[in-house]
Amino acid sequence: MAGLLLGSIFLSTPLRADDQPKPVLPTTHPSLLLNDVVQLVLKHNPELKAASLDIRGASARHQYAGQFENPILGVALEDFMPGGPQSGNSATQTTLALTQSFPMSGRLGASKALSAAQLSVAQARAASLQVSILAETVVRFLHVVADQHRFEVAIRASALSAQGVDVAKRRGESGATSVVEERRANIALAYGKLDEEHAEHELLASKRRLSMMWGEADAHFESVAANLFAPRTLPTYEALAARIQNNPELNRLARAQTVQRATLSFAESTAVPDIKLNVGTRRLQSEDAFALVFGLSMPIPLFQRNQGAISSAQLKHSEIGAQQAAMRVRLLADIYGHTQEMNHAKEVLDVLGNTMLPDAKAVLEVVTHGFTVGRFSQIELLNAQQTLIDLERKRIDEAEELLRLLVRINSILGATELTPGVPQLGPGSPKPKRR
Repeated sequence: MAGLLLGSIFLSTPLRADDQPKPVLPTTHPSLLLNDVVQLVLKHNPELKAASLDIRGASARHQYAGQFENPILGVALEDFMPGGPQSGNSATQTTLALTQSFPMSGRLGASKALSAAQLSVAQARAASLQVSILAETVVRFLHVVADQHRFEVAIRASALSAQGVDVAKRRGESGATSVVEERRANIALAYGKLDEEHAEHELLASKRRLSMMWGEADAHFESVAANLFAPRTLPTYEALAARIQNNPELNRLARAQTVQRATLSFAESTAVPDIKLNVGTRRLQSEDAFALVFGLSMPIPLFQRNQGAISSAQLKHSEIGAQQAAMRVRLLADIYGHTQEMNHAKEVLDVLGNTMLPDAKAVLEVVTHGFTVGRFSQIELLNAQQTLIDLERKRIDEAEELLRLLVRINSILGATELTPGVPQLGPGSPKPKRR
């Protein structure tokens, strides 16, 4: 359901700049889902608002394109105040004429087609920008989710260190160990507290970076909710490569080629000169009479047939075609690289979840019990604790990286589903405690 919602978001027209007020989220907002965040970005992101204004400008230009030039009204006086024996104004001739240009070779239609192509490019540019901004939003959303997990792991690490301090104190009071062991435990606890504080600061910063996507400098929400560790079936490179033509930038370049074809047609139409028609009336002062005036003029295209603009449009069309080919190769290489990294991240997650983390938890349980009865040393306990914490952090890093790569791939493909499974809630969605 969430994927379909994101699909409708990507296919929708960008909102007008004045459609929605600036968002004001209550500071007690408990949690945001991905769909909540996406809706906020679509309504209030400043770059999307600017893109919508660009579309409105192109639409206005298209609306008034392909019209005739304004007629020219002219007044001419001849034989006005002559010298010599015919002094005075008795021989004056006054002409009032209206001049209108008539474009030839379908120039008005070509102008309309060019403005329509330019509007299409503006829409494609806005759609590409929307995909890019939403992809960055989802990446930042995932980073907040991951930082919430990291904060929880830091809290658990501090709790494990606190337990080690308690055990060391009891062992010291019973005379089973020296004061060195207690001090070593205190060092581990202090280090854990510093790490916990750093993780909280990182979380606060990532929440602000997320809220910036909808134009808010402060994060007016408590947390975000998503399942970072939901099982996923990854697509193959071949299946992804088959959808490369859906790339928003390739689509924009295809429309840019349409603009160049329309530009070429317009340039070719201007090679045929306009016909100018003059119609008016002339007053003959000497005879107190009026006469009609008619004129027809047209430039002779001997030297200038707009060859420069025609050649430029032809070459620009070929240039964009070359850019498309180069971009297609680069995008396929990016998809292949992302796919390999994504498969590796999934393999690491499977090994961590199925083998390494269960073993690390079992080892810590055994070593913790053995330490209390003197079978294991404190060093072995600290190593077991650190190993489990490191593996939990590794799992978070790999899960975030896998989803980040999936988002990047789907944004390259202009996919209707950016992050399959991310909006799901479940055990993998912590709500960190505020300090």
